Amino acid sequence: MRYIQYLTEVILAWIQMKEGKNLPEKYHHLFETELSEEGEIREVYQNLLAEESEEAEKYRRLIELCGNTEISRKLLDCCIAGLLYPEFYQFAKEQWNGITLDVMESLCDEEVTYKEMKQVWECAGRILQCEKNHGLFLRHVFWADTRILDYFLDPDVIDEKLTRVGTELYTGEEDPGEIYVNEAVEQELSDILRKENGDCVQIAGNTGCGKKFLLKKACHATGQKMILADIRQIQQCKDGLLYPQLLIREGMLLDCGICLYHISQEALEQVLTHFLRPMLAQNIRVFLCTDMEAEVIPRIHSHVEYVLVPAYGRPERIALWKGFTEEHGIRKQVDCITAGSKFKLSAEEIRKAVERIVVTSAALTIGESEIGRICEEVLLKPSCGSIKRIPVQYTFDDLKLWPEQKRILNNICAHVWHRHKVYDEWNLESRYSYGKNVSALFYGPPGTGKTMAVHVIANMLNLPLYRIDLSQVVDKYIGETEKRLEEIFNAAEKNNTVLFFDEADAIFGKRSDVHEAKDKYANTEVSYILQRIEQYDGIVILATNYRKNIDEAFMRRIRYVVEFSLPDARLRKELWKSSFSDEIPTEYLDYDYLAEQFEISGGSIKNIVLNAAFLAAARNEPVSMLDVLYSIKNENAKTGKVMLSKDFGLYGDMMEEEAGK
Repeated sequence: MRYIQYLTEVILAWIQMKEGKNLPEKYHHLFETELSEEGEIREVYQNLLAEESEEAEKYRRLIELCGNTEISRKLLDCCIAGLLYPEFYQFAKEQWNGITLDVMESLCDEEVTYKEMKQVWECAGRILQCEKNHGLFLRHVFWADTRILDYFLDPDVIDEKLTRVGTELYTGEEDPGEIYVNEAVEQELSDILRKENGDCVQIAGNTGCGKKFLLKKACHATGQKMILADIRQIQQCKDGLLYPQLLIREGMLLDCGICLYHISQEALEQVLTHFLRPMLAQNIRVFLCTDMEAEVIPRIHSHVEYVLVPAYGRPERIALWKGFTEEHGIRKQVDCITAGSKFKLSAEEIRKAVERIVVTSAALTIGESEIGRICEEVLLKPSCGSIKRIPVQYTFDDLKLWPEQKRILNNICAHVWHRHKVYDEWNLESRYSYGKNVSALFYGPPGTGKTMAVHVIANMLNLPLYRIDLSQVVDKYIGETEKRLEEIFNAAEKNNTVLFFDEADAIFGKRSDVHEAKDKYANTEVSYILQRIEQYDGIVILATNYRKNIDEAFMRRIRYVVEFSLPDARLRKELWKSSFSDEIPTEYLDYDYLAEQFEISGGSIKNIVLNAAFLAAARNEPVSMLDVLYSIKNENAKTGKVMLSKDFGLYGDMMEEEAGK
């Protein structure tokens, strides 16, 4: 800093002599020089410019950025003098009406053309501050802010205003880590960084796939600096248009590239207009970290390098889980293979999940259900109302089905349990690029166990179960249904969620002949849904009372179809027994009679048992056969069926006698 102070004092001494005016005595003590002639001052100044030091090199860099002419040097010198010594700035304000180009022209020994003045005004305006209140650019007032001093003091800082909005300077010195690296992408970025031209580079990939991390790795490999700016934070600021100029100045001062990240398709046009094009005009290399939908190449004339960061597969996610848990010292507590196979999280989301495990769990082993809960917490949920989390508690023992039906349910679960082995270890991933989803259709009369079976599957797999509210998804406006479903599927894929469409024929019904425009749209909507379910890398279960209502094209895409029929007498007996818990007091219940006499579903049996329990509780007595029979009569009445005494068989007389009381 001593260099720039001494240089400034020489400049002030020269101005005092050139102007023929004595500077105020109150800061004469600042001058350590005793230069009395203009030639002597000029010689000292030239020697200072040629000095071999880091500060001198930075000063020469500033002169170059401001236009690299005599008038640009004078402008820069006076602005720095005004920054170091406020007394001089006050002097310039009083004597010259501020530091302007027309005043600097009068201090120059050589004639300055209008074109040169205009060029200096443009160049210096990117480095220095400029008040443009006056109409003529020659009278615009320049000054230097404290960032110029910071530039001399510390090579690894950026403007404080930028750091407030998530901008950072990565110097390339510290290795960002070795958790997991896509070596092919890192090498591609490193090769681009080694080029000397100012290309624009688009790094495209899903949110959290490690675009910024890979760029840092490439910077570390090539020893280059990079400014990383969060576009999302900048655009949320009221004075967001101030930041493009600040970023351009930092890129020019530090002679490094700029990475703009968190760029969505919606924000792209504004980024191109206010950030990218002005930066490319200054030959600053720009890296754009965008989502997959952002199309940069068609929108700008400059050459764009396109780098695709592929989504993480199971092997990469497993490696990330192992790396982050190892970093936090909990590697042995987490089943990383299961976590990486079941939960389709990005690198950033896995990092957050591991950090939450460290903070919230002190267990020696973290189970699947705990990991699943934490993975859910780090993910964004779909719009409220369209999807609802369903708590599950039923087990396989609660489900009274035929052996063949249970075998199919086990097969569904096996697709999740052994996915890593089949697709990765046995290398079937390459042969099944699509259609790896698990889809099932449960059909049958109401109350036959379809919904319970869905609960059992989610419970067995320790996966969250979400029921899709079709009334909230289906929209009368064209395209809205697809948007809502896409949001649901994208969120569900992350957490390997079990998606449950109840009464599926409302949306997956047969396509109709096209008679009106709405028919064509309805058919297009169904076609989209069929395609999206096939692409879904998870479990989709649909339930309907009537299989015949489901479109045949959809049936061909279903991996498993399970019929839920009314139980026979043997299953009904098991259902009656299991519905009465050990805590319910009973007074001789004829299970054989109930199973043989009434051909009803398991759901109806549950309703009957619950109603009978309340009847008995009201009398403060055990549940009797009479309570059960009355409940059976009420259950049938809901469907309009009137039961007579003869319908109760052996207990008909009892019901007739009770009815006569």
